[in-house]
Amino acid sequence: MQEPQTTAKCIIYTSKGRLDVELWCKEIPTASRKFLEDCQLGKLKDEAIYEISGDGKTIFFSHNRSDNLSLPTETNDRIKFNRNGILGWDNNTNRWFMTLKEYTTQDTDNKVIAGKIVDGSFYTLKAIADSSEVRPDGLLLYPAHVKETEITIPYFKDLPQVKTIQSKILEEIRPKKLTKVRLLYEDEDEDDNEDGYKDEDENNELPSRKRMCIKMPKGIKVQVEPTVYPAGTDSDASRAQHLDCLEETDDQGEEITEAAQKYLFQQDEKANRERKTLIMLDIFKKNVKGKNILKKGI
Repeated sequence: MQEPQTTAKCIIYTSKGRLDVELWCKEIPTASRKFLEDCQLGKLKDEAIYEISGDGKTIFFSHNRSDNLSLPTETNDRIKFNRNGILGWDNNTNRWFMTLKEYTTQDTDNKVIAGKIVDGSFYTLKAIADSSEVRPDGLLLYPAHVKETEITIPYFKDLPQVKTIQSKILEEIRPKKLTKVRLLYEDEDEDDNEDGYKDEDENNELPSRKRMCIKMPKGIKVQVEPTVYPAGTDSDASRAQHLDCLEETDDQGEEITEAAQKYLFQQDEKANRERKTLIMLDIFKKNVKGKNILKKGI
């Protein structure tokens, strides 16, 4: 006879793997609801699956009820202790258990079925029972511990919504603080509009360039060699063009040195062209010195 369809699902995460559980909430509402409540309230968390019965047919959870809870007997002709992986409640010891073998009629005395282990969890259950030595009192030497329980399909509408393990992990993650780099820009022309272009009545000139000032961290000093200007140029005027953007002081009031400013600021493109022209002119003068080039053309 085929078993009825299950209506609720949950997952038991243990130190030796996960156990996927499905429950018969329609056929056995009291026991299945109680198991969902225990999962929801975290009563199985930090407990152990640690004891095997003397006949080797049952493995028990370690949690014992202090109120000596006894669940009513709920039976269904299509739901029986006829194989391994059946989840149930033992009214004799007041704790949850799972079957490792098929039960006889006597074995079912005072026990209530709630659900079953499904999918590959059969192998996990077998590994929990077989991977550890059993002491004389039936306790496993290395039991599996329950880390967390998760309800994926609650079935009962009056059960509060349960946060999944994934949402808990996301809540614990905190974004790392990134190092901030501050770049300061100073406009050379304050009359520009928001788009960086001048008005049409100003001959539609392109927006003026912005000079970038970089705030150096305290304690860092930049040493550079002084700038060498070509012969015949007005060095004072050139220096004034390159130092028109003053650096902000740091938090302690210290200013970046003049040498650092010369190193960081790019030379003006127009000044570069002028210096190159002067250098070429100086070379030309040296080449024609002492030569009368005008007579050759006559």
